[in-house]
Amino acid sequence: MNNITIAIPTYGRIDSLRRRVQELLPQMDGGDRLYIFDNATEGFDPRLIPELQDSRVVLTINHVNVGGNANITKCISCVSSGWLWLLSDDDSVKDGAVKSIKEIVSTRSECCFISFCPDSKGFVREKSLLATGLAEFLQLNDGFQWTLLMSNCVFNLDKIATYLKSSYTSIWMNCPHLAPVINCLQDGGRALYSEKSLVVWRPPNLKKSWSIVPVYNLLQLCSLVSDPADAKSLRKVISKGLPSKFRFTLEVCASQARHGKDWRALPYAATVLWGLSRDKGILNKLMFLCLFASLVFPRFSMMLFEILYFLAKRRRLGDTLQDRPFKLYL
Repeated sequence: MNNITIAIPTYGRIDSLRRRVQELLPQMDGGDRLYIFDNATEGFDPRLIPELQDSRVVLTINHVNVGGNANITKCISCVSSGWLWLLSDDDSVKDGAVKSIKEIVSTRSECCFISFCPDSKGFVREKSLLATGLAEFLQLNDGFQWTLLMSNCVFNLDKIATYLKSSYTSIWMNCPHLAPVINCLQDGGRALYSEKSLVVWRPPNLKKSWSIVPVYNLLQLCSLVSDPADAKSLRKVISKGLPSKFRFTLEVCASQARHGKDWRALPYAATVLWGLSRDKGILNKLMFLCLFASLVFPRFSMMLFEILYFLAKRRRLGDTLQDRPFKLYL
């Protein structure tokens, strides 16, 4: 069987990293390698994890925190050939995961990328699906949004090595691991949706998760696609997995409040809202204009809304809110 490389970008999760290493080493053969890129975790001492002394483990500690996406990109380019599994430090590895990868890659050398199935109750992939080219990969769309979860991704470096530059130029898009795959598929590469699962995925802790605002940078992946029809298909696929326009608008308002009216958020909001609305008809375009107006002129928009409410209900909005039970606001 093929030897594989596993790469883990990590920051500030020493206990999680220890568990991943303990789960992986018993599954790895002598020729397999585990690369760990620590993004300058404060107070991190490799001696805290004795397993890091294993000869199959290669630990790199960044001198400074280069950012999460840049650290992921370093992982993708840690080797120039063979198969690479990109693993998050907070996804539990299933028993037999490494064996599953080796069994599949031994018969799929023509593929540049394999998207494994998420261990999610809301999604089931009944069989493997092979796609040639980006159009077919998007057309199958069998859980494409789960390729954003990097622990489901296995790359054939022999196929995508020449496209790795796009990972660095796409760091700001929040999914640098997909940029070389998209470019390779545009040139006729092949990819596989596998029915097998490698990790146990758990929803993130909302109190510790990032703001959803940067997530919308995923829409800019479409700028990598030269064919307009494929770009439109990719935009639709990504849009399905994004939070609502209304939630995004609230996040931008909250971001402005936190940073003292940082107006740099507004051009970004316009780009995102238009990207979500451009393929969805005149009503969505009108919704885009209304939502963007509410960001630029919040007081005027609220006053206009109160006037419209009064004309429709013959009652002030404040009076209606006062009548609601207090638990409604909790």
